[in-house]
Amino acid sequence: MAYLTMNMRSVVLQMDTSVNVLLPEKRYERQALEPDRKYPVLYLLHGHGDDHSAWIRKSMIEYLTRGLDMVVVMPTVYRSYYTDCKYGLKCLTYVAEELPVKMANFFPISTKREDTFVAGNSMGGYGAFRLALGYPEKYSAAASFSGALTPFGDIDTDQDEAFTLTRSQDYLDNRYRNFGSREEFAASDNNLVRLVRRLNQSSGVKPMLYQCCGTEDFVTYGQNVCFHKFMEQEGQGFDYEYFEGPGNHNWDFWNPQIPVMLKKFGLKKEV
Repeated sequence: MAYLTMNMRSVVLQMDTSVNVLLPEKRYERQALEPDRKYPVLYLLHGHGDDHSAWIRKSMIEYLTRGLDMVVVMPTVYRSYYTDCKYGLKCLTYVAEELPVKMANFFPISTKREDTFVAGNSMGGYGAFRLALGYPEKYSAAASFSGALTPFGDIDTDQDEAFTLTRSQDYLDNRYRNFGSREEFAASDNNLVRLVRRLNQSSGVKPMLYQCCGTEDFVTYGQNVCFHKFMEQEGQGFDYEYFEGPGNHNWDFWNPQIPVMLKKFGLKKEV
């Protein structure tokens, strides 16, 4: 894969921002035969406290996608939870609407739903499901690696199971800046439960969802169990799979899940 770091202006964010991109190297060897070829795209979303460089620096994504027919795009959204923050940047609009247009202008990326995938770890796992469930016409599949899927806990039972080790004032303040109050979150499209229920009531397309989490994950295991139980009860209309196994909230657990995700997304090696 060819690896690029881009700095560009975002109209939505009203600021300069950075994006990392992996491009398939064989594109240029075959360019004379396929000058107009468009490639599937995988958007990889970073976690809370990371940025666009996290997947390149900490994961095996470049090695595992070598020889695959795809483009990988890794944006940065700071600590926004991939939302249009109540008090902050419009990062959901940026990633879902502006970024794909910019990437397709710069690179040979397909804009077809069946060629568009999204995945992320921790906060990025929430972001992946938020994008796929909120824009099912854009994303065919999403994967959440130890995602912070229920940042206010179980909304239906009024049980707050937020991050065990991040119940600091800084985390609580940031959660409020992103989502507002618990009541505002529950009634908004940032609530994944609300999005799943809405799609279940519609006849439109639904994204394939893959969710995984380590059983020793001290940060988001409770949230993943909570969302999985909900999907078991109300997500029967979805192509949904959940996996849990030994592991913590780190790349030792997430790296082995990358090839699982690529296989489930149906991304093939070049011929």
